[in-house]
Amino acid sequence: MMLPKWGEIANAFKDKFASKTQSEWVDIFSKLDACVTPVLTFAEAAEHPHNKDRGMFLEVPGGIAEPSPSPKLSANPANPDLTIPKLGEHTMEILGSLGYDEETSKTAIE
Repeated sequence: MMLPKWGEIANAFKDKFASKTQSEWVDIFSKLDACVTPVLTFAEAAEHPHNKDRGMFLEVPGGIAEPSPSPKLSANPANPDLTIPKLGEHTMEILGSLGYDEETSKTAIE
């Protein structure tokens, strides 16, 4: 169902929200019983106090933020392996799983 004044209503909301900064809106809504949250970039989400307090992002080698496994289960907590394999570290294993023998794999790598 399309409301006859939908565009007018949408523009009113757009204009109202454009009248203040995101920070001002966060402050206003933090004092109300309203389910409102700001739209954040990935980097902002990783640094958001709520996400930091809950451990929602992990730092992988190289200082990159990565979302942690969800949901967080107390009986079976996730312990992600954050190590990054070295270039070629698993090549022989992968080639072997594809049916290549060791000699053929070594020749292909060289």
